Amino acid sequence: MSSGTPMVTLAEFSRLWSRRSNRLMWLLGAGASAAAGVPTAGQMIWELRRILYATDEGISIKSLRPDDGAADERLLAHFRSSPKFPMPGDPDEYALLFELAWPNPVDRRSYIEEKRHFGFERGLVVGSAGA
Repeated sequence: MSSGTPMVTLAEFSRLWSRRSNRLMWLLGAGASAAAGVPTAGQMIWELRRILYATDEGISIKSLRPDDGAADERLLAHFRSSPKFPMPGDPDEYALLFELAWPNPVDRRSYIEEKRHFGFERGLVVGSAGA
């Protein structure tokens, strides 16, 4: 590989990290979060739809499995027919659903932190298992 980017082995990196950790910086691509288990925006939209639908209908969110195509169709029909929700696919859908689910910014921040911590804990476990 002649990309001009220096490559190091895991062993070399481990030694460098022990000496230079305060001077090293991580540069991760957009897919790193998803690979670590942090939900994508699309996954979060579906989760927010499920949360809002379940509370509107007075049902358990557990009854709305992510792999249930029939439930997804019911959710989409519900969101298309209700003027209080953005239309599925609206460019502002994520932000609007997020604010409807948790009007308080503190609750929104808590939700994101929960997802971020879960993902990174999961990513670290996966990373160490493969090492």
